Amino acid sequence: MEITFITGNQGKYEIAKDIFKQYKIKLNREKIYTPEIQSLDVEEVAKFSAKYACKKLNKAVMVSDVGYYIKSLNDFPGAFIKFINKTLTPNDILRLMKNKTDRKMIIKECLALALPEEEPIIFSSELITTISTKASGKGSSIDQVMILDGYDNVKGLLSKEEVHSFFSKNLSVYHDIGKHLEGKN
Repeated sequence: MEITFITGNQGKYEIAKDIFKQYKIKLNREKIYTPEIQSLDVEEVAKFSAKYACKKLNKAVMVSDVGYYIKSLNDFPGAFIKFINKTLTPNDILRLMKNKTDRKMIIKECLALALPEEEPIIFSSELITTISTKASGKGSSIDQVMILDGYDNVKGLLSKEEVHSFFSKNLSVYHDIGKHLEGKN
């Protein structure tokens, strides 16, 4: 089977491509504009975008949307992580966390699979991370303050290989789609 991943994120594409090899799924990548509806629900956003891309390209597509939910900030920023990364510095995020003892953050990765003539199917998984007490490293604002489970340093200090390995092992959502599609072959 062949699927087109609608993403501009090379890292996500590489992770998905590596995982899908074991399910004998050929993964292509295209970066096209898809309207992003204003919703707090990452599943709703991914589903809408997948349906749009599938109709536009008339082929099987997969779209990802991710939310970052900081428990002590009432699940802020949620689905608005792109906006936060563009407008807040790492130190702005740390100021929001001042005096917070619960520094847990959930990453919700949602993938919508859309096949022509079918309604999109949603797959999602969650990862637990922690907000550090100081910013360091490279990458987005959140990368400079987020500690992945099992690591002592923020994501922004990890090598590309470490990040790839972490997400390949821990994002069950790609395996869920692989198993689902394996059953369709």
